[in-house]
Amino acid sequence: MRLVKIVFLVTIPILSFSQSKKELIEQLNKRLDSITLQLDSERVSNIQSTNDFKIKIKSLEDKILELNTKIDNQSQDLSSKANEISSNQEKIKLLQDQIVVKNDSLANLRAKNGNQKNLGKTQNNPVSKSNNDGVITQIDGFKVVKISTQIWMVENLNVDKFRNGDLIPEARTKEEWEKARKDGQPAWCYYDNDTKNGSINGKLYNWFAINDPRGIAPSGWHIPSQKEWEILSNYLGDDAGKKLKTSFGWNSWDEDVSCTNCKNASVDCKVCKGTGVSGKKINGGNGLNTLNFSGIPSGSRGANGIFSGIGNHTIWWNASENGPEHAGYFGLNNSSNSLSGGTYNKGRGLSLRCIRN
Repeated sequence: MRLVKIVFLVTIPILSFSQSKKELIEQLNKRLDSITLQLDSERVSNIQSTNDFKIKIKSLEDKILELNTKIDNQSQDLSSKANEISSNQEKIKLLQDQIVVKNDSLANLRAKNGNQKNLGKTQNNPVSKSNNDGVITQIDGFKVVKISTQIWMVENLNVDKFRNGDLIPEARTKEEWEKARKDGQPAWCYYDNDTKNGSINGKLYNWFAINDPRGIAPSGWHIPSQKEWEILSNYLGDDAGKKLKTSFGWNSWDEDVSCTNCKNASVDCKVCKGTGVSGKKINGGNGLNTLNFSGIPSGSRGANGIFSGIGNHTIWWNASENGPEHAGYFGLNNSSNSLSGGTYNKGRGLSLRCIRN
């Protein structure tokens, strides 16, 4: 725009002026000087604006630096608090373990100081809340119950990794399951390969998974031995199964009712036609879950890969081997109030319960 003004001034026709050429040149010089002063003024103004802009940028950089410093300080505070929380959690865990130990000691002391009458009652019904049997607590983040001197998890194991982080192979098809048995390799599955069953019943494992040297139980825990299951069974007595089974989920079962009409008959009874059975009685399969052990009927998987028994039984491996092809188990059944054991083929898929070291 300024250049246009200059050109405009320069191109003014000389004939339009009455002044002499000298006067015209002087006028033009004055106008040029004025324009130069204006340009210099605007240049100074621009320089000032640039300096102001630089000052604002520097101010913003200082504020950003200050904010970064505050963020670093807050990050350090958060890290310190996280370490403090972790330390407190470890202290809480240690206190929980100490409480369990002290409760055991207290229970033993009470047993020693009890009179013979109370001792007799304990022998007839060994499950007593006075020693915190069946009280649910937490250890290592797991819900647990103390039964006599043992501490059990109250849920079936539901892990897909060994203790070192290695994956345990999942075997969904019958072919995969049978191959794991033939190769002596660890494997797990959900009942009917349905993840919903896993959230309730845990996973089913072949015995090779629990016998793997990488360890399947969490640190501080192990798969119970035959002897440890026997200790539990002996402590609870003949109706151990009733005390361990959940109060829901178990199928009812039919029982043959003996015919009382034919006991004194010399010929075949007209009621039972000589069979000795007059009918069937339907019995509930649920337990009482007296000790919050929560034995749920999770079923099993045969060595051939066939699923069976959900609602009717739950079977847990123990860590005791019984020959090259078999290992021990303990389990519950809907038609029995006992906790019984035996041996199964190592390729079978059973549940796992962990016990505290």
